[in-house]
Amino acid sequence: MKRYCSFSQQRTPLLVAEQIFMGLTFNVLKIFSWFFLAEQNVWAVFILVIMFSKYGEIRMGHGPPEFRDITWFAMILSCSVGTGVFIYGLQEPLEYYTHSNK
Repeated sequence: MKRYCSFSQQRTPLLVAEQIFMGLTFNVLKIFSWFFLAEQNVWAVFILVIMFSKYGEIRMGHGPPEFRDITWFAMILSCSVGTGVFIYGLQEPLEYYTHSNK
């Protein structure tokens, strides 16, 4: 017996693809979620080990740094905020447009 979508009687290729990808996403996250967390922890430990070892003193480039630490922090922060504004500036109106009041 074939199973159909519970929210529609028609089985269109788009609905079939959506079901397949949602199933794959769920299974990958269920099976490998521990790996994603462990990978980030391994990278964080690796960065700290490099930072506090003798290799942490290696300078990149020639001469003194062009920007101070607070300037670098401000640049990274403004890039992060700009990325959020860029993404959510498009996503939020589309969210309101595609989801009517339910």
